[in-house]
Amino acid sequence: MNAPTVYEGWWEVPDGLLLASQLAAMDLPRIPGGEAAGIVHAENWHAHGRDDAFRLYRLAESLPSTASAAQLEAADAKRTRNRVYRCEECGAFSEQALPYYPLDDQLLKNITPRYLCRCCRHITRLTGYQAHYGARRAAAARWAAKMAASGAALAVHAAEVRPEGTTASGKRYPITGIAVLAFDIADGRKVFDAMVLRRPVKTGAKVKGQLDPEPGAAKLRAAIDGRTLIGWLAEDMEPLRPILAPNSGRHIALGQDAQTRVTDWRGDLDVRSGRLRGATSPGRPDRLALLIRRMAVGADRPGEDK
Repeated sequence: MNAPTVYEGWWEVPDGLLLASQLAAMDLPRIPGGEAAGIVHAENWHAHGRDDAFRLYRLAESLPSTASAAQLEAADAKRTRNRVYRCEECGAFSEQALPYYPLDDQLLKNITPRYLCRCCRHITRLTGYQAHYGARRAAAARWAAKMAASGAALAVHAAEVRPEGTTASGKRYPITGIAVLAFDIADGRKVFDAMVLRRPVKTGAKVKGQLDPEPGAAKLRAAIDGRTLIGWLAEDMEPLRPILAPNSGRHIALGQDAQTRVTDWRGDLDVRSGRLRGATSPGRPDRLALLIRRMAVGADRPGEDK
């Protein structure tokens, strides 16, 4: 006997797998006709929302319940008070009892609950989610417009540089310096491209693009000139901490990350999970600056960021 397939949520469960209670609640009730084919982990509403595991059975293997047509007809009056089979949106008659949808989905809180078939639930869910994420897209565009304003922000990437390999004792070589690349988001101009060394070296030992710690830090601060630093992820700016904020805690942000806002702006909705797919990194700060400028074009009110 094959082990039941495990599903981490209802969005993963394929058509044709139902709970025993769902089979029993069908317009013409049925019962499981075989072993459980799947297990879904979900909230148990009868246990105050506690997570639980529910057994799923194949509809194709199910059997008619023992109730006769006469018994079902006699129970119709009572049954219709508790179960609805006709969709209030399209009028289709479902084999399965319809849920009152939606109830607790915070992304659909402005939609009036109704008894809906699977198709109408899907459409309602997607249009509701699109409206929610549309508001987030507009906010991301307004943020981008602020960042793309003249003198407002830089797209940056910083990386620790150290020799490859290990020392004779097996330890990694110490960090040589921090390579920093920064572009003005407003016009795409490169404003900094150098490695700020950890320790001063003799002039003859330097290579092009290397700066001693204090002059390098001063030059970087001058290039920033009060502008907001934007990295794809917050950790992309962490190597700057020894240069820009050597005495600060790691909880203090050095700038703003762009990934969440770009994800909101792209609005690539996964129709099964209801979540946005994460946006792909542009790869370099000059491309990030270009992306933010593109986002800013769609801003409806550049002066606001709700």
